[in-house]
Amino acid sequence: REQGTHARTRIRGFDTGPANMLMDLWAQENGRGRFDRDGELARAGKANQRFVDRLMQHPFFAKAPPKSTGRDDFNAGWLRQQLQAFQAPLSVADVQASLLALSCQSIARALPRSTQKLFLCGGGAKNPGFIQGLQHALGQDAARDPCEVQTTENLGWSVEEVEAAAFAWLAYLRLDGQPGNCPEVTGALGPRCLGSITGPAQPWETPSQG
Repeated sequence: REQGTHARTRIRGFDTGPANMLMDLWAQENGRGRFDRDGELARAGKANQRFVDRLMQHPFFAKAPPKSTGRDDFNAGWLRQQLQAFQAPLSVADVQASLLALSCQSIARALPRSTQKLFLCGGGAKNPGFIQGLQHALGQDAARDPCEVQTTENLGWSVEEVEAAAFAWLAYLRLDGQPGNCPEVTGALGPRCLGSITGPAQPWETPSQG
């Protein structure tokens, strides 16, 4: 949230970058399972800031919010292209550390400098290296207000529950006939009732088995 000039709080929402996506892909490609558990691979390497700066040149980072990203922008093919073009030796662990730095720095750059509290949820909230990297990235800007990094556990929400709860809330709004979007977040022209309600097939709609 951002505090506006009036008493009303302005809500903004957008993707800041790839988050864990590239780190997960790199871990999978290098035999580390579905993700880098506890950030062990990244912790074994050293981030190359020149490589991070190169990755930050992706056009997505220059877009104004609201904006969203995914595997169409950040994927294994794109990462391989960047590694080949970089033409400098990077170990598997160094690449992972650089991808972690990319996520942390992209989040820090997207946050208003007046942000004083940041709550994390999802898989990254369980990665101590990610939390430390984010704290470091936030501390690099002398013009930024001190920002405390916490997880949603401090708000009484498990880091694994937040997204599921958000979808449940959207379902409730749809059933209740209430708008489920925030135009400042989605870029829509106005409030909209989201989704559709689909019930089970009726007997006359079921194809004949004969």
